[in-house]
Amino acid sequence: MAANEAREVRPGLLLDVCPARGEAEAMTRLSIRICFEPEGAYMGPGMAQLLQGIKEQGSISRAAAAMGMGYRKAWLLIQQMQETFAGQVVTTATGGLAGGGAVLTERGEALLSNYRAVEIHAQKAAASELRTLSAMTARDRAARAPARAPRKTARKKRRAAQSPPA
Repeated sequence: MAANEAREVRPGLLLDVCPARGEAEAMTRLSIRICFEPEGAYMGPGMAQLLQGIKEQGSISRAAAAMGMGYRKAWLLIQQMQETFAGQVVTTATGGLAGGGAVLTERGEALLSNYRAVEIHAQKAAASELRTLSAMTARDRAARAPARAPRKTARKKRRAAQSPPA
């Protein structure tokens, strides 16, 4: 497949290949961002992770903190999703002694499960190409390593320039 060609899994899908983070052995994975035309809205891995965090932790602030995101940014993303999908994706309860909370609505659950299904289908559809790309990356790295000459530090260069020829 040429660099300027794209295999269309579903209309509006952008497929990015990037290494998994925080693992000892890097693996190739697919990161998907779905664009909804003509609105210009999108749903990507960050939004899915936020919904997953709210589902698991029962709180927008805890889900946002776990992602290293501020509450305001998380709330703006939720509002964007609710506008894009024409309805509530999260319901919230005001804090107090028992603390507030948040849960996904039926629409939010459907949004998350459909996004995860798209990820799984795309991963399966592109598995062969991902293995090929992953192998190429490892081969390229191995091929480049021996070709590099050892680097001389500035101090070694100065010493070499100051020493008389033998």
